[in-house]
Amino acid sequence: MKDNQINEFIDALPDHLQFSFIKMRAIIHNHFPLIQETMGYKMPTFKLKKNLIHLNSYLNHVGIYPGPNGIDFLKIKYKHLLLSKGTWRIPKHQDIPFDIFEELIVFIKSTL
Repeated sequence: MKDNQINEFIDALPDHLQFSFIKMRAIIHNHFPLIQETMGYKMPTFKLKKNLIHLNSYLNHVGIYPGPNGIDFLKIKYKHLLLSKGTWRIPKHQDIPFDIFEELIVFIKSTL
């Protein structure tokens, strides 16, 4: 179920980021057809009984919040990513690595 607030959030982004957020949203829906969308903490949030992942756009980066297990997965497999305790930061001057994002979504799905 797609949330109109998320549509508004995406519409307010610059064009190049709109594409990225639409694509990330499509990847999530492809792997979780019954996922629920909402705005949580003022950012797009995708959940199935519990929050699975949050996305946001900041001045200098895109933030992806997959929870601690998702971050641990990324730390083991991708040492070059900008990761902190709960966040994967992608500088705005870089393209979103959709292949890695999809691997992350597949990993999250495998943990449910």
